[in-house]
Amino acid sequence: MTKYVAALALLLLPAAASAEVGFAFTVENATGAPIKVYANDTSKCDLAPGASCRITVPSEDTAFFYAKAGAQRIAFSPGNLEAIDRCTLNADGSVHCVDPNGR
Repeated sequence: MTKYVAALALLLLPAAASAEVGFAFTVENATGAPIKVYANDTSKCDLAPGASCRITVPSEDTAFFYAKAGAQRIAFSPGNLEAIDRCTLNADGSVHCVDPNGR
């Protein structure tokens, strides 16, 4: 019986692990106001000024937006999702993204 339970657990483990497969980067709110960050039409996180969150998406074909409360969404592109580590969203609507080495 123990062998069967262990075998079942091994079969289920890859499915659970694959839920986090994709591309991830950190978004930092430097806008000075609370914002909401979206990937496609899905809200990913609510950020207070100066706060950050980690976003994971399944593919590079993702549209990213952020919006202040009651304001229109602002589209942004982090660039190459394989290389990006952190994107800072600025008050003027600009976005600064860097790789793990800060470039």
